[in-house]
Formats: sequence, structure tokens, C-alpha cells
Amino acid sequence: MKDNPKIIMYAKFFNAMGYSIAFGKIFGYLISNNNKTFEEIVNDLKLSKGSVSMTLKTMMQNGYLDYILNPGERKKYFKISFSNWHSGLEKRINDSNQFVGLLDATLKHESNLSKEQQQTIKKLIGFEKLFQKKIHEIIAEFK
Repeated sequence: MKDNPKIIMYAKFFNAMGYSIAFGKIFGYLISNNNKTFEEIVNDLKLSKGSVSMTLKTMMQNGYLDYILNPGERKKYFKISFSNWHSGLEKRINDSNQFVGLLDATLKHESNLSKEQQQTIKKLIGFEKLFQKKIHEIIAEFK
């Protein structure tokens, strides 16, 4: 399972987006193998328990992942979650709002910014606001 080319492609894709290699491997594994336990993920992907634990936590925080509990069992079965994808996008929008706030504060309170720095900050603010608007439109259209 460790050298599965599809899993390696997911690992490279997510790593290019700034996520860990483990993140991509686990996503690639779970997109085809839903409802896998922590132990199965560790054993099948030959990743450390610490790496898998941290990665599963990150994936859940970003809305990529969910888990189920079977009656009478204590084990969590992890799966890729489309229903949580929306909450992950909302988190990104929230992060974008905070970033715009930081940029605005920099423009207002930093008196020694060059014209070029001011223009860059204004472009970043414009981009982030457009991003937020378009993401909201896409979410509304998809629903």
C-alpha cells in the first residue's frame, strides 16, 4: 500500500498546497478506502503514530475528514467528508477576513510604508475581498 502511485500523487498535490506529505497520503488512502481505523492507516501507509495523529487532527479541523463510531466499539473509523467541506471553506473565509484586518491595520498605522508597499497591500486586500465574494457565490450556487 505504501508505494501506491495514486497515493503518491495525492501526497505531492497536497504538499504543493502547503500540507504535509502525510496529509496527502492519508487523503489519497481514505478517498478510496473509507472507514479506516487509526491503526489501519498507520499500518497500511507505514507512517508514525504521531504523524498520523497530528495529520488526522489537521484534516478534521480543515473539514476534510469525519469519523464514525460503530455501536459497541471504541474505535473511530475515519472517512473523507464532503458535508464538512463547507465548514472548511468557511474557516478559510474567516482566515481571509482576519488577514484583511491585519492588512488594513498595517495601512492605517504604518506611516513609513513606501508607495509600492501601500499598493501591494491594497492589491492583497482587493484580492482577498474578491476571493471571499466568489467563494460565497460558489457555495450558494452549489447548494
